[in-house]
Amino acid sequence: MANINDLFDQFPDYDVFSGKTKPAGEKAPELKTPEPKNPEPGTPKPRTPRPRKPEPMKPEPVMRSSPDYGDGFGIADKPIKVKRVTGNNFLTIIYFPVLLLLLELILRLSCGLGFSAVSFLYTTGFTIPIASVFTLICTLFGNTFNRVLCNIFTFILTAFYLIELGYHDIFGRFLTFSTARVFSPEQFINAIADKYIYAIAIAVPFFINLIFGHKIFGFRKLRIPAKIVVIIIAVIIQIGAFSAMGLAKDTDSERVYNSSSSESAFERFGLLTMERLDIFNSK
Repeated sequence: MANINDLFDQFPDYDVFSGKTKPAGEKAPELKTPEPKNPEPGTPKPRTPRPRKPEPMKPEPVMRSSPDYGDGFGIADKPIKVKRVTGNNFLTIIYFPVLLLLLELILRLSCGLGFSAVSFLYTTGFTIPIASVFTLICTLFGNTFNRVLCNIFTFILTAFYLIELGYHDIFGRFLTFSTARVFSPEQFINAIADKYIYAIAIAVPFFINLIFGHKIFGFRKLRIPAKIVVIIIAVIIQIGAFSAMGLAKDTDSERVYNSSSSESAFERFGLLTMERLDIFNSK
């Protein structure tokens, strides 16, 4: 396509704007491209693309070597949120010994019995090894499963002591495997209602553990050295209890230990040892 300036050069005498012929020798003006005018006020400025933000760098793989995730190793593509575990290992270790001694004390008070120096020594010496077994079982697995086991064992022990409380109020003696007698639910409810203060006191530790136990008792998986320490302490206490009977020549305690009298065994050694002696001596 021909340029308009070339056309003006071919027809120099014709004025395009006025439509008249120019005088000879006068050249037509060249058309200039208009310069861009300043934008009117209020006219939006053209948008300039913003620079894109750099993409965040992916975190490096994290090795999962925490005891909260088991003993194996694994690589995680995302950052690992470590579950916060509360509680104290020392409180975890002493939980079941303190619980059983407390239940023993409440049951003794409900029957009108107290703790003499000798009965307290033997009850403690024979109860702590049994409580250590519960402690070791509840620290074998992960945190959540250990807490579930702790709640189950606490519920079983609470129910067992409540049954003994009601049974003793009905028949005047404790329930053993060799001398068990049948009672109606109505009798049991009436017996618990008669001693409701002691029944509430027996049930309180279970509810405290159920509600606040995850904050107080961690029940984390104990390492092997800690388990060995618990076993050694339990064995030493058990041996000390047997040695105390021999060194003191406590013939009454030896006679009760080898007899099948449930009342005497409970008064001297505690409820759990009474049940254990009833099983072994009744064979």
